[in-house]
Parts: sequence; structure tokens; C-alpha cells
Amino acid sequence: MYKFLTLVFAFLIFSNEVYGAPKHYLMGAIGDSISVAFMADTSAKAASLSSLLTKTSEDQVRATIDKESKLDNRWTLSWTSGNQIQSHFVFLTNYFKKTEPTSTLEVLNVAVSGAVTEDLLDQANQIVAATIETNKDGTKKYDSLKYLTFLIGANDACHGIADEDMKANLNHVFSILNRIKQSEPVRILVSGLPKIPDLGLSAINNSTGFGGFKCSTIRNITGTCRALVSWTDNDDYNNKVTYVSDRNRILKSAVDAANLKYLNLKIAFNDEIFQQKIVAEELAAECFHPNAIGQETLSKSLWTAQPWYQ
Repeated sequence: MYKFLTLVFAFLIFSNEVYGAPKHYLMGAIGDSISVAFMADTSAKAASLSSLLTKTSEDQVRATIDKESKLDNRWTLSWTSGNQIQSHFVFLTNYFKKTEPTSTLEVLNVAVSGAVTEDLLDQANQIVAATIETNKDGTKKYDSLKYLTFLIGANDACHGIADEDMKANLNHVFSILNRIKQSEPVRILVSGLPKIPDLGLSAINNSTGFGGFKCSTIRNITGTCRALVSWTDNDDYNNKVTYVSDRNRILKSAVDAANLKYLNLKIAFNDEIFQQKIVAEELAAECFHPNAIGQETLSKSLWTAQPWYQ
């Protein structure tokens, strides 16, 4: 027993010498329903002959949605914070297991379904507040905020939030995050928006969601982002794609400005998901948000976009 304790003590001393004292790090996430993993525990399916012939009522659709869906899966299936998929939290945890095996990592996802850029002001303040939390003995709870994910703008686009308002909100968010005081930069990954009008393609509209009902039927009833998902012809489609692309340019412009203005922030922007094909098999059963497979696809794509933890 004495020899065993001696070996343990020697290992702890060696670990502290090599890796330093154990650190407790924080990862954060702000955003909207995509980061919440809204209904990600459900799945749509590609179109079949039976789905094309199905006739349904609004009451049937709503009853099925209420029965079969979970609105918040942030701790399990979210691309940023989920523990049941290859999320950024899982990737970062594994990174630190290799580089700092004595450290621990905790994730705080304060995203809110339906959030627009203005709502990120409160979310950013929550992240700032978490970085100064203390333990019962008065010591800091977290040694530093190692990483923050930032996916917002879909609801701004769907609701036609003015460009100038979106720009002002984003600038304010970065000014709040700049208040974080730590010995290393605050590393932030900002994602662009997916090509939302593609959800109106016939391959998606004719796929099936809750209860085997057609996606077009479900979205007509829920009204989710009708302004961008419903279009009449190629010109209308292209105009709406351009509109979403413009939102991504606003996001990138805000990131570029913040990188110049706030030396405490290191921000990477990536709009890879705008280029990705949307397929029914990666959608939740309400035919708009990514399901667990889609969340993992999003996670892997965006993980390669951040330059710090490869």
C-alpha cells in the first residue's frame, strides 16, 4: 500500500511538472434553435409514393408534433454542446485529453430557440458572467473561456430584420464579449447561415416528416420561415438565396471589424454550411431544423473551420 501511494504521489508531482496544476476550462455557445438542437431527436424521410398521396389535416399534424418531438436537445444532440454526437464540446474535450490530460472542460450553451441577433446581447452577458463565477472558497470557477461558438441570423433573415439593425446588434455582442478578462484571447467561431431557400426544393417538400405527412404540408401549417422557404420560380428562388448570402456578408463584415477593434478577441468566420446540400435525411421531422445526423454533419464541417484546436 505504501509503495502504491508513493507511486500515485510521484505521478501527481510528475503531472504537475509536465502539465502544470489541473485547469478547469469553460466552453460557451450562443445562438438560436440550431444550437439548441430543436427537435433533433426526430427525422424526416425522403419522398415515397405513399407520402405523395397522403392527405392530412392540420389537427393531425399538430397532434403528431406535440406527441413525438423534444424541443430542446442541447446537452445531447447539439452540434456545439451535445454529448451523444461528435460535437465541438466532444472534439474539444478529446483535444485537451491529449494536450492537457489533467484539465477538465465544462460547456455552457445559452442559445434560445427563436433568437435574433438582438437576443444575443443577453446571451453574451450570460457568458461574461460565467467567466467570473467563483467557488465557495472564493477562487475562480474557470481558469479561462477556451472557446465560444456563435450561430445566429436565420431568424433575422426569416423575419426581415433590417441590415443596419443586424449590424448594430452584432457589433454590440462583440463589445460585450470583449469585456472578458483573461490571460489568453477569447476564441470565437462564427458560422454563416445555411441556404434556407433550398428547403423549398421539391425533394424536400415531397419528403415526409411527423406522422408520415409531407414536409410541404407540415411547413404550411407551422409557417416556419415561409418568407424564404416558399418561392414561385427560379428568379424568386435566386433572389431569396441572394438575400441569405447577404446576411452571411453582414456576419463576416462584423467579424472582420471586431477582429480589428478588439485585440482580446480572436474570431474565425466560416460559411461552409451555405454551400452544403440540404437533404431530407438530415432534417428533423418538422422539415426545417437539422436532426442528430445533420447536427453532426454541421459540427464536423465547422470544426475544421476553427484554427486553434486541430
